[in-house]
Amino acid sequence: MALARPKEKWTKKTSFFLILIFSIIVGFRFEVGKDWTAYIYNFEKINNLNNIFLNREFLFSGLNVISKKLNFGIYGVNVICGLIFSIGLIVFCRSLKRPWLGLTLSVPYIVVVIGMGYTRQSVALGSLLIGYVILTKGKKLKFFLLNIFASLFHLSSIIGFFLLVPYYISSPKYVNKISKIIISFLFGVVLYFVFIDKYIASYIFIYIESQMSSSGVFIRLFMVVFPSILFLLLGKNLQINKNQIILWKSISFYSLSLIFLLIISPSSTIIDRLTLYALPIMIFVLSNLPELKFAKLSRKYINLSVVIMAFLIQYVWLNFADNSSAWNPYQNILF
Repeated sequence: MALARPKEKWTKKTSFFLILIFSIIVGFRFEVGKDWTAYIYNFEKINNLNNIFLNREFLFSGLNVISKKLNFGIYGVNVICGLIFSIGLIVFCRSLKRPWLGLTLSVPYIVVVIGMGYTRQSVALGSLLIGYVILTKGKKLKFFLLNIFASLFHLSSIIGFFLLVPYYISSPKYVNKISKIIISFLFGVVLYFVFIDKYIASYIFIYIESQMSSSGVFIRLFMVVFPSILFLLLGKNLQINKNQIILWKSISFYSLSLIFLLIISPSSTIIDRLTLYALPIMIFVLSNLPELKFAKLSRKYINLSVVIMAFLIQYVWLNFADNSSAWNPYQNILF
């Protein structure tokens, strides 16, 4: 479909069907993903709704408790998380000029690895995907609320709040800029003490002091840095609105900053986790590659090259990633 009908817009029926299919694939998976046993252990350990508010990501904890009370098991958790993730993915891809190409690019890593491996972060990413679409329409409050929702599934997604800063300081009036910067700073301080301060010690121990490392961090960093550079150099060729320019420029600079953070950070895993929220720029930029005028080729061949790239990403990960055996073979309790 990415090659035959690259610019075909999805109808509501097509979008609903895709959400259903991906929710089933992600939600009813069985023993798929490196953290499968960790999530089972977490599910069995949580028993009481009264205590979940003491957890960092209490929405995810609450979902576990409710699923346990209803005897849905871990699949109740996975289906709901898979549904939120799938809605976010399809809403985002539907907003692109080439939805099928965007979806093709999403499958190798965003769907297979994040959707079927990092359950909590998949919900956070799915929520932010919707948020990115909303932010391109200038709806800052809705993005803010979605970011709060995402952070209550995985705290690392709180990094998304920084994407609001360029929107607040883009006001043409100098007084408005100063007042908005002060308000944003004060809000950031409140946010830190409410959401982060009491958990920062555990994150420092898990990621920094133990010096956790991810062997694939360089590949994933390349997957966001390369399209970010393309956008900063050639993004002017795209016919996009001011809000879109602000969003993708912000994510581009965020991606580039991760290179510096990787150099100074004792843990590559924390950089790896932060990279996940920048992955949508790869989908956005590469699905718009013909408009970027990156190469003097016909659009048909550029689309083909992007599909081949998606295939190669999937092939390399399945065959050479350290933990890919945890995803193979794919199993589903429905069949």
